[in-house]
Amino acid sequence: MIAYERIMLTRRVHYIPYWIAVGAVLFAIEQVLIRALGESGFFWVRLLVAYGGLCGIVITLIYMSRSFRAMMSELASVIEPPVADYGLWVEHKTQEIFSFTHWAARLMSALFVVGVTSTILLAVLPFRSSALNAVWIIGWQPFLIVSGHAAYSIIAGLDFLTQIVRYPVKVPFYRPNHPAIQSLSAFYSRAALVVLVFYIGLIAAVWTNPYGFTAPAVAWILVTGFLPLSLFLWSFFQIHGLLRRIKQINLDTVNQQVQVTLTLLQTTPSKENAEALAQIMDIQKKVEQEPEWPFTLEEIFTLIATAVAPISQIVNFLLNKLHP
Repeated sequence: MIAYERIMLTRRVHYIPYWIAVGAVLFAIEQVLIRALGESGFFWVRLLVAYGGLCGIVITLIYMSRSFRAMMSELASVIEPPVADYGLWVEHKTQEIFSFTHWAARLMSALFVVGVTSTILLAVLPFRSSALNAVWIIGWQPFLIVSGHAAYSIIAGLDFLTQIVRYPVKVPFYRPNHPAIQSLSAFYSRAALVVLVFYIGLIAAVWTNPYGFTAPAVAWILVTGFLPLSLFLWSFFQIHGLLRRIKQINLDTVNQQVQVTLTLLQTTPSKENAEALAQIMDIQKKVEQEPEWPFTLEEIFTLIATAVAPISQIVNFLLNKLHP
């Protein structure tokens, strides 16, 4: 279990309804305080922060951690990491990426808390009541903590991918579209799509927040718009490198057999040896045609979707500049 599962008060409830209920309770408390103090407004941004921001990110991290374990279980038949206990190593990496065990995870959350809270304090506070403004700021803290942690998880996940594609591989000879490689590619494609969904949520939150499209908010939207595409492209090229390496191993294997058969034909010319060489060279041609790029319908859709997000925001920004 990762940190968000360990802090659950009960294990009898599935994590999805549990964290939705947590978001509902926090939103309800905030709503009651706002009504009690005679204030109103910012309903949608508070709803987005409570559900999409807080519980949405937590649910996603738990789901991705479980998907990560399943993906690594399949990958055990392909890679050979320099560890004695593969299962223990996978659990350690799961905690390192999706929990707060690594110092960088705690640092990233702290930076998010300090940075965004400072921005809120420097802006005009949204409510007339000082007490309610304090509640507003405090209410942002859990969201900022998990947002910073999610940012760390993305970086740590990409760093881990960069490591595992360089481990020794043990794929059976000529096994195109190996299920474990497909599982690895699908995991990171889904991660890019998840980040894209949260990026759309960020735009919605900025759209409905009490400060509007300020210069810092627009900068955040433009910069973070490239995050889903960057995540997809980085993982795509890393997996391409892995596929190319597997292909080269297969080519080396079949070429070695070609050399042995060719030597046999030269020393003992015969029809059988000539046919054997022709068959092996046919296999070599098939191996040379083995795909090196992890193109599937899911990857193509992810590429298009993640590319449209930043481009659309840049076009929108330019149009607003030209026609304010």
